[in-house]
Amino acid sequence: MNKIGKVLLNQASRKYKFISQPIKGLFKSSYVAKTTRYAKYYKHNKIKDNYIVYQSRDGKSMTDSPYAVFLYLLSNKNYKHLKHIWVADTKKKKEEFEKIYKHHSNVEFVVKESNDFLNILTTAKYILNNSTFPAYFTKKDNQVYVNTWHGTPIKAMGLDVEDNLIGSQNIIKNFLSSDILLSPNPHTSKIFKRAFSLDGLYNGNLLEIGYPRIDLTINANKKNVFKHLKQSGIRVSNREIILFAPTWRGNNVNKPEDSLRDVYRMVMELKNNTDYQVLVKVHPFVYKTALKYKELKPYLIPDSFDTNELLSVVDLLITDYSSIFFDFLVTDNPIIFYSPDYEEYKNDRGFYIKPDVLPGPSVFDTENLVDAVNKAKINASKYERQYQEFKNLYVPYENGKVTEKLIDTMFSSKKGKSLKTKETILIYPGGMKNNGITTSAINLLENIDYEKYDVTIFLNNTHNQEILKNLEQVNENVRIILRKGPLLASTSEKYRDIFVKNRGIKSLLEKIVYPTEAYEREFRKIFGDSDFDYVVDFSGYSMFWSKILLATQSKRKLIYLHSDIKSDMNRTVNGNRPHYLNLKGIISLYYKFDYLVSVSEETCKININNLATPSTKKKFVSAMNTINLPKINKLLNEDTDFFIHKGNQVLAIQKNNEIVSVPFNEDDYKVMAMGRLSPEKGFDILINGFKGIVKTSPTAKLYILGEGLLRKALEDMIKRLKLEDNVFLVGQKGNPFNIMKRCDLFALTSHYEGQSMVLLEALTIGTNTLASDIPANRYVLKFGDYGMLSENTPDLIEENIRKFMNHTTPTFEHFDANKHNTEALDQLYSLLN
Repeated sequence: MNKIGKVLLNQASRKYKFISQPIKGLFKSSYVAKTTRYAKYYKHNKIKDNYIVYQSRDGKSMTDSPYAVFLYLLSNKNYKHLKHIWVADTKKKKEEFEKIYKHHSNVEFVVKESNDFLNILTTAKYILNNSTFPAYFTKKDNQVYVNTWHGTPIKAMGLDVEDNLIGSQNIIKNFLSSDILLSPNPHTSKIFKRAFSLDGLYNGNLLEIGYPRIDLTINANKKNVFKHLKQSGIRVSNREIILFAPTWRGNNVNKPEDSLRDVYRMVMELKNNTDYQVLVKVHPFVYKTALKYKELKPYLIPDSFDTNELLSVVDLLITDYSSIFFDFLVTDNPIIFYSPDYEEYKNDRGFYIKPDVLPGPSVFDTENLVDAVNKAKINASKYERQYQEFKNLYVPYENGKVTEKLIDTMFSSKKGKSLKTKETILIYPGGMKNNGITTSAINLLENIDYEKYDVTIFLNNTHNQEILKNLEQVNENVRIILRKGPLLASTSEKYRDIFVKNRGIKSLLEKIVYPTEAYEREFRKIFGDSDFDYVVDFSGYSMFWSKILLATQSKRKLIYLHSDIKSDMNRTVNGNRPHYLNLKGIISLYYKFDYLVSVSEETCKININNLATPSTKKKFVSAMNTINLPKINKLLNEDTDFFIHKGNQVLAIQKNNEIVSVPFNEDDYKVMAMGRLSPEKGFDILINGFKGIVKTSPTAKLYILGEGLLRKALEDMIKRLKLEDNVFLVGQKGNPFNIMKRCDLFALTSHYEGQSMVLLEALTIGTNTLASDIPANRYVLKFGDYGMLSENTPDLIEENIRKFMNHTTPTFEHFDANKHNTEALDQLYSLLN
């Protein structure tokens, strides 16, 4: 094919990809199609000031605090103008609800996740939920979102549960989006702020006034409750009522049969050995299966029956880890805590409140339970003090008028007090895979002043273990937000986005087409009403994340330039330029940022020379990378990668998914290198240079730590040069510092760098350093004062390694890592202030 034909084919291919990409997304994923429709509704629907939406328990019932608010508004003449829309989880449930409220023309129902649901979520002025909306939900600026939540926590929740970062994300997102987050007591407020990272960022009203749902217990008409029970198929006798309300008991929500057998046996024991009538309210996970358990049916309270109305007629509550007992405190009736698997559950989830301080006896088997029930009234005085203390702590505001108070706040224009107490920074740290930018980001987050700054990082939601392992290393003061895709944009906005991505912002046309609204919407989707004083694109390699950060209303917007950006943009790997499209687009966005931050003065000069325009020239600045001294000091003497094999010390490495060992003798001269196995790192030069070293020093060893696209090419090179016994590709290491400390020399033969973290780490540890004579390395090594600089050819690298081996190098200055960190942070803070 001739040159013209190739050009035409390439253009046709690009145009086809442009046209087909958004359409393919719609057909490939029903979720993408749904979010695209939602974005369209969001963009075009007008808010109706008299519409109010309620969702309780994901649409499974009309219960809890949203139900209490609904009943109040429905019966109050002052709110006759309101249109009430309830969410039902299925079409069948919707029909059941409609039958109950068929005489109310101002009450409607929609099925969760239907088009009607998406439509009403973007139309209603007021939105109430006692749990969470899906990840695509995005509150409009002029909507009022009230999250009532559904109980005082006794079990650990959110980020207080170990390894629950991913599981906490949608709750965090919903809470940050809410205008009002309801709390029943100081205990719950404290846990919300800590376990869902609200402290320091939440801009809504954490309204600590009690629970509307408890009004339903206090103000209940007991005759109506008994009537409702009868209508639900529950025969109520003249005996006093026990309610057994267990939480979910089991490890698999899809196999609840075992727990139901235990429940039934316990009900029979209580029925046959006490004077009470027994009713059971099972956890929603179990309810559908419980309906099939015929023996249990006469005692089973319908899942849709409001628990708080039911509590008004209960004389004795038996529960385990359910927060229902907090609500029951307002009745002053006795509570028994029955938890046969307490130890197992405690170890799995953890408890905020110990059993020995609970306002009732704790029992762990059926025999003792029966005994506790029969002695409940006699023992009530024994727990009177604890009961009153719990009432003071956990239901201090419950006076039967909480619903009215919430409604007054809901319809008021008065804002609550923000939880922001410091200046806030939002950082995109990159994808957090194993690379230099991730290391630099973790190091910076270890050094920031958390007395002054509240810091959030965000990236895509992931189950990738490499990423999650790196996130575990992030300083505990940092809030981590995991964004769930896709971009919340209509089809037309997606076309505009692809157009800008492909072309960059080259002219007025791209500026007009640029989908500003879509990225402002995406920011609201992720962070709700949160605002940040400063935003930082620490990666600097992804146009998508830059566009999200540029959609904020922050005081300062920074983007980092970790290398010679033009060289990186044009870098070729296996015939492709992996960063070209993204970097071309990001460079075209530079004018929108306040500062373009190179990581060394020398790199800054290169980037100015290559990239500066009249609108960006004065924005180029530098701020050095920081060093993670606590991490280095902690790991420096940990030698877990080494062991003795046949009397010799060896280093464990991973090869072909197996752990193997390579020699690491004290007497050998050992050189270490580290970095991504990619062309710009120049490992081929180092290996070629090392060939000459091995000729005269056959026991010399070179250990290269890192992974990358060139692994196979480097393995072939090592084999071709017959260096298999001397040069080892070690792979990624969680602790490179102990290896670095044990080596005689650290070598860095990069063609270009921004500011090499590994060079700074080698200087911190005190290992001799040899680096290519490029601007960034000159800057780090203080033009040769801290270590040796070399022309980057195999012969000269060999010659200079030999100088270290023969101890003929000059004496180098001591590097002060603490002083370096202070200077680096001062540079960053000067850009924020």
